[in-house]
Amino acid sequence: MVYDHFEKSQVFDLIIENGNLTGKNGLTTTKYNSETRKPEIWITLSNDYLNNATKLSIARTIIHEMVHGYIIHELNSGNFDFQNNFQQEYVKYLNRKNPDINRAHHEFMGAYVDMMAFSLKKWDTSFGEGKGSLGDSYYEAMAFGGLFKTGTSIPTDSFKELIPNLTQRNNIIKIIENEQNGNNLSKGKKCE
Repeated sequence: MVYDHFEKSQVFDLIIENGNLTGKNGLTTTKYNSETRKPEIWITLSNDYLNNATKLSIARTIIHEMVHGYIIHELNSGNFDFQNNFQQEYVKYLNRKNPDINRAHHEFMGAYVDMMAFSLKKWDTSFGEGKGSLGDSYYEAMAFGGLFKTGTSIPTDSFKELIPNLTQRNNIIKIIENEQNGNNLSKGKKCE
């Protein structure tokens, strides 16, 4: 759905690249292309992450970063309902001397966990080794990847609200870490 949104967009272009990032798996930014006279959403995936993570984790990160892109798009496209909802709900992260827009995005993404899990399962069914059979709870756990407070491994408030049980949250975090590190407990396979 998110990809289709960009595919049909006359306002934004979506570009995915890899590069050197420190302390994060991916980063979504906007740039203005003076040739096309259009803003672009750029998703950069960390080279170190790409060397270690499973394909399932990489797909999850791309989906997560595309949701960042979607939020950016909607905040800048004249969708006043979306802008108003975002501003009202996440004003506590935005009305400071140093507003944490990334934290606001991650808190907002709690509403998209089911969509991200569905998208990841759909990707795995078509392209992954799991063929969509890893179980809905596994895809949902993976969808929480990135829902952490900026620069920490502390879950966002929205993560905690959706998964109030600490043991469940820790199990989800372990699944995310296993896939991110491509270790022997991961269900996905690393790129060759």
